[in-house]
Amino acid sequence: MSKNNSPLSLVIPLAMGIMSYWLVIGPLPLNPSNLSWIRGLDPPTHYLGWAFFRNSPFSVPWGLNPNYGLDLSNSIVFSDSIPLLALLLKPFTTLLPDPFQYFGIWTLICFLLQALFGWMLVSLISANTLIRIFGSGIILFSPILFYRIGVHAALEAHFMLLAAIYLNLRPTNPYSFWNWLLLLFFSLLTHFYIFIMVFGLWLTNTVVFLLSTNKDGNIWFIKKLWLIPVILFFTAWMAGYFSTEGSSLIGLPYGTGSMNLLAPFNAAGWSYLLKPIPTTLQTYEGFSYLGLGALLSIGMALYLTIVRRLYRLPIPRIYIPLLIFAALSLIFSLSNHVHIGRWSFSYPLPDFLLNIGATLRQSSRIFWPTLYLVLLLAIYCVARYLPKRKSIFTLGIFFVVQLIDTSAGWWPKHQEIAKDSALLDIFSQQIQTLNDPFWGNAAQKYTKLIVVPAQDPPGMIPLDWLRFASFSEKFGLATNSVYLARISNLKIENSENKFDQQSLNGEYDPSALYILKANKVIPVLMHLNTSSDLLANINQLFVLAPGWKKCSDCPAVPQASEVSGFVPNVSIHKPITFSNDSAGKMFLVGIGTSNITGEGWAYPESFGAWSEGNKAKLVLPLPKDRAKSLTLIGRALINERHPTQQMTILVNGKLNQTLKLQQQDGNSITIKLDPQAKTNRDYIEIELQMPNATTPQAIGMGTDIRKLGFGLISATFE
Repeated sequence: MSKNNSPLSLVIPLAMGIMSYWLVIGPLPLNPSNLSWIRGLDPPTHYLGWAFFRNSPFSVPWGLNPNYGLDLSNSIVFSDSIPLLALLLKPFTTLLPDPFQYFGIWTLICFLLQALFGWMLVSLISANTLIRIFGSGIILFSPILFYRIGVHAALEAHFMLLAAIYLNLRPTNPYSFWNWLLLLFFSLLTHFYIFIMVFGLWLTNTVVFLLSTNKDGNIWFIKKLWLIPVILFFTAWMAGYFSTEGSSLIGLPYGTGSMNLLAPFNAAGWSYLLKPIPTTLQTYEGFSYLGLGALLSIGMALYLTIVRRLYRLPIPRIYIPLLIFAALSLIFSLSNHVHIGRWSFSYPLPDFLLNIGATLRQSSRIFWPTLYLVLLLAIYCVARYLPKRKSIFTLGIFFVVQLIDTSAGWWPKHQEIAKDSALLDIFSQQIQTLNDPFWGNAAQKYTKLIVVPAQDPPGMIPLDWLRFASFSEKFGLATNSVYLARISNLKIENSENKFDQQSLNGEYDPSALYILKANKVIPVLMHLNTSSDLLANINQLFVLAPGWKKCSDCPAVPQASEVSGFVPNVSIHKPITFSNDSAGKMFLVGIGTSNITGEGWAYPESFGAWSEGNKAKLVLPLPKDRAKSLTLIGRALINERHPTQQMTILVNGKLNQTLKLQQQDGNSITIKLDPQAKTNRDYIEIELQMPNATTPQAIGMGTDIRKLGFGLISATFE
């Protein structure tokens, strides 16, 4: 392979990077004060992670971000806020404007370096300027890169993968070790997935080096080798990788975002000519389309391989480890549940391998280096085995096709960014929903905003996290209302247990304002200090404000907004009824909220209350005497067309039993309780899950379009 050492030649790829950025994205995100283009699911937490981090005190490890998580713990790593930039900019936060986002600038850097390293890779193939322009242009206009724009900024760092491939292919020199160390360091401070891919390519290069170097060279290398794990471990610790327990890193099973084997050919809307391949895109993460120009390059390379019989050429020994890496990355990206178009099969793996794989659950990403290797090999074949003029013309055509055809995917992104940049940013939109004067006054009294429970159910993205996090960031409050890549389930449980103990004692953190989910209202009301603490419904949110009523500077809240009332005692053997005129209806969580949350209870009727949606909860005070069981009496929405109502029952968040109801009336469900169980709760939370709940209209029982499952009549402790 040849190479070009002219520094002036670097001007061309950098110009290509700038022009492609202008074309694909436009200039608006380069304005650090422009938050309006930051939208969607992940980008808001990328920004908020940085916004909280910049204003938090310096700590050791440096990457800890306690105000964005509180008891749940956090670091700049787990909000995917590009730790490399966050750590670099934090010391200068007082000099930076507020707000300040660096994601537009980061994306420009990614474009520039994608073009540069693409250029350097193609320069290993040919010194011809046009071949380098067209070859690196095909690599630059990569759908798997552009797909991440406005979605996951840290994962736009594909240039690091190209740099790692370049270090594998260029001749080894005295600086190779230090180049690798820097690349591993930067990738670790960018994103864990990027680091893993770079690390795999480094291991590949290390094997090649040890196989091709003499004994003295190996000894020199091994003496230095210890530096890499030591520096990487220290870097990971300082960045905050270890702020979350290892067990919590396993959230979703391995292969959640696996790749379909036909995904590189599935345009999925990123081509004007190629239609989507049904069932190929298993998840959002499974997108691995190469682009039509790239596919034509690969097709031409295969043609030349057959016509010129290139398959007969021996593979240089130094490239065998790289081929093994490519094969392993393909196998890992497919996971043990292999999908090939509509066809699929599975094979078993030991649990320890599944647990390791679960830390990289979006396994399709691991195939990215292999895609670039395949594309680079195709460019090599076209440039080397076609006559010079034909290779220039062919790669030129393929580049134009790649640029124009992929615009089916990237041009809508350009338009969306321009449109969003003219709107009010999403953070301000969320804050506007908290329009009661109470919120501004509360922000002056409290230093924390705590949502209870912080995540319900654990591991799922909290419904209202962005609203409370945006409010907290604006007013400088710490909060546990966060959306993070990894959260410790143990810390979630400990946080809720801590609040349960506080509510049992009726004593709360005086520096914290609490936002309660509906299932926590009864436990708080049971022990509320009504002379000091405020429990109110403000902007349709249950708010607990400790010490509010004794605060001389805190305005009184209208009495109509206060949540008050006597919580009746319950006794063993005495039924609690849930009709519209009974006291028991106060124990039903989420009456009339199904249209908003998808779960809850319909308004109680004379017989009791129907569950509405696929889930319903009730919270009951425990009797003074220890109860061994709780019996629910109720109806089920059943007829000949819908003969069975499936039901799963959870007690205090843990599975109790699964059953099937097969009669309309007279259903008696006994829930066994452990009378010896030690708990800091004096209440019990029952959750009924009904996966096949349906509407009376759907099964021919009238015109009622509510999704009903179980009609609760009474509950009795025994």
